[in-house]
Amino acid sequence: MTTYVGLPLENEYLELSNAVIAKLQKGNAPSQSKDTVKASQILIVGVLQLLVTDLTEQVSMKPFVKKVIIQVGAIAQKTIYVMVDKVISKLSNDDLIPFVGHYKKMEIDHQGKKFIGFKLDNDLEALINSAFNNIHNNETQTAKEELTDALLQIIMISLELFLKVPMGLIKLGMISRKLVDLTAATLEKVVQPAIRKIVGNLDQEELESFEGFIVELVLRDDESIAKAQKLKQPVDLSSDS
Repeated sequence: MTTYVGLPLENEYLELSNAVIAKLQKGNAPSQSKDTVKASQILIVGVLQLLVTDLTEQVSMKPFVKKVIIQVGAIAQKTIYVMVDKVISKLSNDDLIPFVGHYKKMEIDHQGKKFIGFKLDNDLEALINSAFNNIHNNETQTAKEELTDALLQIIMISLELFLKVPMGLIKLGMISRKLVDLTAATLEKVVQPAIRKIVGNLDQEELESFEGFIVELVLRDDESIAKAQKLKQPVDLSSDS
């Protein structure tokens, strides 16, 4: 069995990003930077809707924990939006080809739906499973420690795959490169302590509720998709894998 972490994709994003990559691949297309920015914003809004709004509405948690999540979400959106506006909007079609292509390769077909994400390695999968088992066994403190560790690893991998790798495919000027580096550093600085605070303050009942939310983002498939690439590389899955 192969396991992935995946975020569901909006049809609006899929349609727009598919149109952009099709035009880029044909060559001699008008600038696709505007539509790429729009697609990026749709993706950002969709991700934050899930990880902030849906999370705080669906999961039982203390008011101050919800406040932390909402604050972190607002900082993340503002930080990424600035980078998209200042960097992505100025890219040529030649630079957009590897950039957009990277995200298309990270799309996952799962049970008739499209997600964007990556494969978990065996150790990280085992850590998540252990955290879930300890939640079920009321080993609350151990479960929180393992879940915190797993989420921190997922955050670091996500920053690598969703930000550092695709931006590394582009030839950027000094100012743009500094902005990208600042974006990554800001997200790391804000999100990592927030994860520790959020999980660390969950009680047993809240942990069980949180687990239910996370389970929806853990995609498990059989050997038909076992050809997916290794962790820290874009996952390229198709229905006939």
